[in-house]
Amino acid sequence: MRLERRLRGTRDETGQVFVFALIVMVVLIGMVGFAVDVGHAYLVQRQLQSGVDAAALAGAQELPDGTAVTAAANAYSPSLTKKNAVTSNDNATTTVTLKCVTSAPGCSTTFDTHNAVQVDAKSDVKTYFARVLGIDNFTVHATATACSPCSSKPLDV
Repeated sequence: MRLERRLRGTRDETGQVFVFALIVMVVLIGMVGFAVDVGHAYLVQRQLQSGVDAAALAGAQELPDGTAVTAAANAYSPSLTKKNAVTSNDNATTTVTLKCVTSAPGCSTTFDTHNAVQVDAKSDVKTYFARVLGIDNFTVHATATACSPCSSKPLDV
């Protein structure tokens, strides 16, 4: 009789579904959490890209005056207190660089004149669910370049 009970206990399959469901739930919650974190990083990147696009266009309006270009680009940058601030994150940093595009007119290395402005932005996006896997943040970047004048052949109007 005791031997039957022992054998019955080893063949008992109750509770297997519970263990399987628990493992599957952990995996599903991890996938949903990772999707939320990656989606938030894409949102911040899109807002950064919109901000640097606006900043580059604003800076290009002030070319060739380097000081005015930098001031205009910084005013429209995606940094926290600026006109195009990233609303879903609070640590965007922006860099404005004057460029010389040789295919467009108005560029001279001799006279140190520039005909383009490049705006770069970077932000660290904190994660919520990926921290369990050891990923504390994602770093997203955005870059935009604008020139003025951009065409190599001016038009007679």
